[in-house]
Amino acid sequence: MNGVSLPETFFLMLSNSTLSFIMCFPLYITFSLLAKAAVSQAVKDSYDGIKPSIESTLHDIRGGLIWAKMIHTCVWEKIITVGFHFFFLILLKLVFNAFFSLHLGQKMWVFWAVLGVVCVFYCIGLANIIIVCNLAGILPVLEADSYGFEAMIRANNLIRERRQTALIMALITKLNLGFIECLFEHKMSRSLGLWEVPMLVSMYSLVLVMENIMTAVFHRMCRVWDMAFELNDIV
Repeated sequence: MNGVSLPETFFLMLSNSTLSFIMCFPLYITFSLLAKAAVSQAVKDSYDGIKPSIESTLHDIRGGLIWAKMIHTCVWEKIITVGFHFFFLILLKLVFNAFFSLHLGQKMWVFWAVLGVVCVFYCIGLANIIIVCNLAGILPVLEADSYGFEAMIRANNLIRERRQTALIMALITKLNLGFIECLFEHKMSRSLGLWEVPMLVSMYSLVLVMENIMTAVFHRMCRVWDMAFELNDIV
């Protein structure tokens, strides 16, 4: 890798991600959360038979109360995500220590096989955390009593029987976002025209809005399915 070792590459990527997170976090907890709240409230009003409008949406957000609940939920999302990655790093270190303590350094196929199994469990765990956090992030708008850690539990309960559908939705969104990010990096490596900047920003924002709408609709469908199951049990 051009003289750069794997640990150095990993920590370089980690430092870049950390710096990007620190720089974007103030914008995320302000404009991004408020936009997410507005879109989710508009979807909720549409299902409730209320004509969506800017005035009604801002009134339903109630002067920052929902925003504060969304920040509370966002903090729990970051705590759970960071805790999961910390647990994975510890598990990876234990795997490395066990691999070398058993004198399997010459059998690299064993190392890659074990590493592959660990990475599969990592991807499965991370995917489930992503879909739970996506739904929990808008629950303070859709369900006033669900925020913070309670929203995480509520979201996990809602998608328990529909995890495959939520995973497909998240996969579609992440693929589109990844494509736009790769396109942006490709353009940055060459030349980026003035008209291409707003186009890429609009494309990225549109995908985020569509993800929010899909998640809000998915929440409504989950509630309808739960009510239908409860009626069938009563009958």
